[in-house]
Formats: sequence, structure tokens, C-alpha cells
Amino acid sequence: MKEKTETAYDMYGDDSAIDLGRIGAALLNKLWLIILVGVLTSTVTFFYAKATHVDNYVSSTTLAFTTTSRIIEKDEDGNEIDRLTEKKPYTGKDVERYQFLLTSDVMVQKIFDALGGGYTKLEIEKSLAVSSSPITGIFIINVTSIDEGFCRQAIDYIISIFPDYLKSFDTSLGIDVIKYPKSPSVSNESKAGEKAVYGFITGAALIIFIILATEVLSETVKEIEDIRSKTNIKFLGSIPAVEGDKKRGRHKKQTGLILADENKVSFSFVESFKAIRTKVEGIAAEKAYKLFVITSTFENEGKTTVAINLACALAQKGKSVLLVDCDLRKPSIMRTAGMKDDEKNGLIQIIKGDSTYREAIRFAKPLGISILPSGGVSSKSTEVLDADVVKDVFRKATAEFDFVIIDTPPAHVVADCLVVAPLADALIYTIKRDYAKISEINETLEEIASADIDIVGSILTMSNQEGSGKYFSRRGGLYYYYRHRKGYYKGNYAYGYEPSDVKKQP
Repeated sequence: MKEKTETAYDMYGDDSAIDLGRIGAALLNKLWLIILVGVLTSTVTFFYAKATHVDNYVSSTTLAFTTTSRIIEKDEDGNEIDRLTEKKPYTGKDVERYQFLLTSDVMVQKIFDALGGGYTKLEIEKSLAVSSSPITGIFIINVTSIDEGFCRQAIDYIISIFPDYLKSFDTSLGIDVIKYPKSPSVSNESKAGEKAVYGFITGAALIIFIILATEVLSETVKEIEDIRSKTNIKFLGSIPAVEGDKKRGRHKKQTGLILADENKVSFSFVESFKAIRTKVEGIAAEKAYKLFVITSTFENEGKTTVAINLACALAQKGKSVLLVDCDLRKPSIMRTAGMKDDEKNGLIQIIKGDSTYREAIRFAKPLGISILPSGGVSSKSTEVLDADVVKDVFRKATAEFDFVIIDTPPAHVVADCLVVAPLADALIYTIKRDYAKISEINETLEEIASADIDIVGSILTMSNQEGSGKYFSRRGGLYYYYRHRKGYYKGNYAYGYEPSDVKKQP
């Protein structure tokens, strides 16, 4: 029975704590989306405000109210004689009273009749208003409507009849027009610019909320600490996401990269596998392990990329390495290595007896590794891999090679890995960033643990963390970054790898 590797869930901290650093990084990473949505929302809001805006016209007149009182004197015979009429500014503040009189049924009916219809009485009533000014006795009458012509006609008619209508209630009231109405003016603005700003804020805030909710509620692995604190598996290393050539307009993150492809891989990509290689060598030396199974929770998590690059990294140290493609459902080792699979010699043919172990193995000279291809596709891969011949293949491989790397299908999808795992020494688990749920990862790890194999660690793929691939020093207040490949290649053999460093292959 292999030694089991366990780590406590709470060894690295509180699972429930919110990682503000990660959330901040997520917001920074999606800053372009926040700005884009904000601009789109702002643009839509601006043009919507312009398209739906309706000008509201207003026409005003200012009236001065006065009170008139008579001074009566008596002559010598005792008869009353009007000697003087006294006119004083009106001191009342009866805005509500005059507002009521202006919008009374009598006034509305008079205006309705004068304008000859075209407007309902309710529309007329809502368009009329009286307000006071800072000076006592000065009142302002406003007519507001979306129809400029109505404003002009209505205010003129009000000037002509409203004073007499008020005097019918108070004969002492005097009314003078001190400001005649001018051409109706627009009283409202679309405020499209102001609304556009609010639209930007709203759109950006919505995206920020979605990002925050996703980061807080998401149960996937976002960073290395998630593996350490939320799974019971050790961490071996992370592989950075490599983007396409920006000069050619390709920004899509690339998969299926290999160390020997010096035109595509980055310095950090290579250094990550070197760091992982060192750990794997240490585990192999300590526990005398040779056969390593590579698997994942689901497909497209980078397990094949990890398998082939780990094999290449070990070969660069002069180790003899056999890479076995045990993914009989979707084999991809040969394609990734840039080799053609003739489906005449491979693992399936060995199991069927149509080929031998020696005939099936092919040497990939540019990579410095030997490959045992799948030999095709099998719909009964679980049964095929359970054959005793597979045990014999692995036995011969461990006798002839320093390392045997086995690529298997995703363990949460099919049972093939559980069949192969008991035949190997150790298992390396690949986890793609923000892909499988942590609960699914832990469930898969529990299933693998029942296969009696030492799960030595995990590798985080498509990581956005630089890890060991980023070096910097501070000189005179400036940072110098070394991210490129210059000076690290010799011919077709990358990163110090030379043909003389490789042991003779079978």
C-alpha cells in the first residue's frame, strides 16, 4: 500500500474569510469589462434621454396687487364727499387663494372657450400656476405646456380676464401688469450628459457587483491558497497562462504548449516546470518512485500539457523518460508532441497482441523523450486497461527508464484512472484555475484515494500568478523584468538541454 499524503483543511487559515486581495485582482483583471459596460450604458442612456426628451414651454406674467381705500369727508351741510382715494401695496400672501381662483372651473371654462378647444379642461387646469415673489403683493402667473402656441395664447387671455375675475371677489383689489409675457421659453432640459454619467456609474457598478458576487460565491479554485486551504492535497506548482502573439492579434490563451516550442512558450512557463521537476525528483528520490500518473477532475484542465512538459523537463536533466498515453478515449500525446499516430503500434495493439512493447515505443528526438502512444481509440478503455498486459508494460518500463509518466482520462468523468492508479507509484493532480468546483475536486480525490495510490501533489494550470517565472530587482528606483527567452536557448534544444545530456534510449 502506498503512503497517503494528507493535509488538514484548516492548516492555512479560515476558509470563510474573504480574500480582498483576490477580489481586488479580479476587479483589476476585469477593469476593461467594467469600463466597456459603463461606456455602453452611458451611451445608451445619453441617446435615450435625447430621444425621449420633450420640451416643456413656459410663459409668465408678473402682477402687482394693490388695495384701494376711499377717504370720505363731510361738507358744511353734513353730506359725505369723496375727497381722496388712497392706493396701497397689497400686503397679503394669499397664494393658495389666487391659485384656487386661477384654476377654478369658471376660469378654466373661460380659457377653454377662448382657445376654441383642442385641449381638455384637465390639461388646461394642470398648466396654470400662481407663485409669490420675494416682494409682498407681487404674484407670478405661469402657463406650462409642451405646446408653445398654447402657452402664448393662454397667458394673453389670462392677462385680459383674470384681473377682472379677481376684482369680482374683492372690489378694493387693484391689479397691474408689471411684466408682460415674452415668447415662451423651454423650462426643462434633457440633461443627457448628466444622465449619461449616471448610466456609466450604474453599468460599471452592475459589473462590479457581478464580479464581487462571482468571486465571493464561486466555489472554484482561484489561486494557490484555495488548493492549500480547501483541499487535502499538497501543492507542487502552478503553470501560467500563455497568451498568443499580440503582434498578430491573437490574445487567446494557448494550450498544448511544450517546452521545446521556443516560439510560443514564455520564460515563466519554462521556469514553472523546472520548479515542479525539482519537487518530483525529490519525491522520487525519497520514496523510490518511478511511475507517475497524471489526471484531473474534468477534461481541458491541462493534464496532457503537464504530462508531456514534465517528461521534457526531466529529460533536460538527463533522465530517460517514457511518456505513456493511457487516455484511450481522447488520446492527444502524439498530436501535442507533433508526431503522427499510425494506430498500428501502441498500447491497444500490445494488449491485443498485435504489437510488442519494443515495437510500440517511439522516440521523440526534439523532446528527448520516448512515447508509448495509445494506438488509437477504444470505447471499452476501462476494460482494456484492466488487462494483465498493462502491468507487464509498466514493469518493463520501470526497469528501463528513470521515469514513466502516464497520462490518463479525467478521473471525475470516467473510471480509467482508477484502473491505472494501483499500478503506479504516485499520482499528480492537475487543477485548472476557475474551472472545477472545489467540492468536485475533493470528491474526485476521495475516489482516487480508494485506488491505493500516493497523491503526491497538485499543479494549478492556466494560473494568473507569475510564480517563479518573474524575477525583478530594484536599481535606482526602477524595476527590471526578465520575462523573455533571449539567452536561454541553444539551437532546437531549449533551456540548457543538449543531446549529450540524454541517456541512450531503448
